[in-house]
Amino acid sequence: MRAHVPGPWRLESETRGPEGDELLITDARGDVNIACALFAARDSGCCDYEEAAKNACLIAAAPALLTALRNIVHEIEAGEKPNLQALEAACESARSAIAAAEDRVP
Repeated sequence: MRAHVPGPWRLESETRGPEGDELLITDARGDVNIACALFAARDSGCCDYEEAAKNACLIAAAPALLTALRNIVHEIEAGEKPNLQALEAACESARSAIAAAEDRVP
């Protein structure tokens, strides 16, 4: 059994309908639905579009964030003295993943 659907994940589509409005997060090919971020009017008890879009970006960035964290931990725990060049590369990947999660350009 896999731990999760492999990344990258992406924000695939926006759907508006009578049952509610949603942002769909899928795998890179669009074959597997990962999650749905729901949105509606502010007074409906559901988050609004802006908040749902930020939630969707965070969800879609999860595999990249996990990979970046694993790489940083690996470099730190790899030996007595971390490889600073590899650690900096891992941190740069983490910065890019954080930017994607926050829906901004790194």
